[in-house]
Amino acid sequence: MTSIQFQSGSSFVLNAIIDETRIFAYGTHAPALIIPVAFQNIAVNSLPSDTVHELATLSGEISVAPKPGAQENLSAAAYCPISSFAPHAPSVQLHFPLRHQDLSWIETVRNGGESISFFLNLRLVSKKLRVRENDRTGPRYDYLGEISNSGQAAIQISRETWVKVLEATKFGSVHVFEFPAFPIEQCSSLKNAFAALKKAQRDHLQGDYDGAIGNCRVAIDKFWQKGPKKLKDAWLEKINTTNHKWLNEIFTAIRQGSNEPHHTALDHFGQFESQLFIAVTTAYIAYVARAGVTEE
Repeated sequence: MTSIQFQSGSSFVLNAIIDETRIFAYGTHAPALIIPVAFQNIAVNSLPSDTVHELATLSGEISVAPKPGAQENLSAAAYCPISSFAPHAPSVQLHFPLRHQDLSWIETVRNGGESISFFLNLRLVSKKLRVRENDRTGPRYDYLGEISNSGQAAIQISRETWVKVLEATKFGSVHVFEFPAFPIEQCSSLKNAFAALKKAQRDHLQGDYDGAIGNCRVAIDKFWQKGPKKLKDAWLEKINTTNHKWLNEIFTAIRQGSNEPHHTALDHFGQFESQLFIAVTTAYIAYVARAGVTEE
């Protein structure tokens, strides 16, 4: 839990509460990070009996520090209406639009870590009102002025919550590589390969880059003939001899390259290598799946 305190002079003190475990995301073409904010009333000090404070809007910005002292703005949330009096403010949700390249950059900063930190700036606007009269429809007010309060806090999003954010935005289905970028669903006819690629994506999001690349090797385990390792001859019915030859070389390179971490305790893959292996392996598996080959 993270708290940001707002104070309106001597009138009221209000805390904005952010529960990082409740942060979520939605949208694949236009992703958005959703940060729920709850209000906790601390004190309403003495005011004239005919004077009240109405919380009008809440807005915010988030930024990330790729290195100490280098804070960079990431996204801004539009003004979220509250329209409630200070002691009874409801919870609201701030929507921060993100691009897929923003998510890629955040993942580079996180680099497989246990969490990712954001700096959250909030701006609370309230109105000071005086009751002019009461009638059957309720009180009517005179506007006395507007008060703006700002506050900042660092929020820490755990890896578990952040992975859910990435999955909700289909992060990993859209790659920087344009050669062509096949969605993983095009591999679904090859059940072993499809399951292994899904596991590779999950491992990558968890920061287990060796595991992700190892699952790229598992994805092609059923592509080989018994005996000397080469692509199944049965595939020749679906792909011609020339394609069979260069695909054999490609998949052999994937198999051999992905074996490296299993043979040494010193060499390990990083984030970029993992992303590259998954992108390349997915693209070529999608290619042969579309040709109609089988794993049998």
